Amino acid sequence: MLSYSSPRRSADGALHSHLSQMPTEHVLQIDLNSIVGRTSLELIGHAGINYSFDAMLPGQEPTDRYAQSLRDALPTALKLMLLIPTLPTILKIPFPSFGRFMINFIPLLTLHYLRDRVDFNDAMAAQLVRDRKAAIQSGEMYVKDDAKDIMSLLIKSNIVADGGMHLTDEELVGATSTIISAATDTTSNALSRMFHTLALHPEMQAKLRTKILGAPEHPDYAALEALPYLDAFVREVLRLYPPVTPGMFRQTCEFRENAVLPLSKSIIGVDGIPMKAITVPKGTCIYIAITATNLYKQIWGADALEFKPERWANEKAESVTTKMCGIYGNTMTFLGGGRSCIGLKFAQLEMKAVACVMLHAFKFSNPDLCVKWRMTSIIPSPNVDNQPCLPILVERVSV
Repeated sequence: MLSYSSPRRSADGALHSHLSQMPTEHVLQIDLNSIVGRTSLELIGHAGINYSFDAMLPGQEPTDRYAQSLRDALPTALKLMLLIPTLPTILKIPFPSFGRFMINFIPLLTLHYLRDRVDFNDAMAAQLVRDRKAAIQSGEMYVKDDAKDIMSLLIKSNIVADGGMHLTDEELVGATSTIISAATDTTSNALSRMFHTLALHPEMQAKLRTKILGAPEHPDYAALEALPYLDAFVREVLRLYPPVTPGMFRQTCEFRENAVLPLSKSIIGVDGIPMKAITVPKGTCIYIAITATNLYKQIWGADALEFKPERWANEKAESVTTKMCGIYGNTMTFLGGGRSCIGLKFAQLEMKAVACVMLHAFKFSNPDLCVKWRMTSIIPSPNVDNQPCLPILVERVSV
């Protein structure tokens, strides 16, 4: 984790430079959703694969084909949500070529467009893996200790791995594609929520800025972890506004027998009989209610719907000590178990690092506009008058 500071600094610096171009002592309204989306892409590019998408070029959208393809993939996939319940059945087919044949056969332009995006992204990931692997094996720059991006570390570890720990090139490509695609839109959403929350709560923003000013402008991992109020603020953003809200599903068809789910508290069935467990037939789709868990008043108290970072300050509070199956602070934001999100720490660090850099130099406030977070199939998006955007007033601060 200590190595995260170097690639993060270059991307955060680009974001700072982007906003610093506005006139001094002038309040500027900007679409922050677009800017943090590009920031998130550039951050994962630097920290994940040591690659620049040129996402922070002033005054223009990224021109890199890889960046454009990555940004198109999820919105395109969301248009095909009705097909997702069929995926477990399709994945059972032992012949991958048949699945490809079906995708080509189905006359859906959106499906074919998504196919092309996935093919291009996989091809780019494969090329990056080949180039990085060749550079490491030949003793070029990536073998040095300053090669701290995830892909380089993964490849270097894989070279010396033996037996069952060794990954094939196909698995390396899959891991690279997953890291890049999964970390872009979700962390972008989390950053947008964080800045919108800062704008809505100026008193919390001022308190957080005071705490941050005591740390370096470009803090390393240790400095970020030494800011408890920043940690509490980020935790509360992720609790109240999880980037993935409707929930992910996992089919019990993976089990040979029916599953029995124990309940933490008894419920009354439709027949009026108390139930302490639920029998789930094989093949049933289960949707995890992420938001409902994060807002459960029996855990978080009567103020569960309120934004209160202070709730994380009391380490003995029931909401903090209650044992939940989630991997992050008794929330289901990053799920739990074998399907938990591997990007938990990266998302935390990205939010904290960006907050430190931005609050050192800028003040964020809410314009006289009604921002509504529209619920989509996976990730909510900010809208004003049915247009996707997050208008925020930005001004320099004197420190």
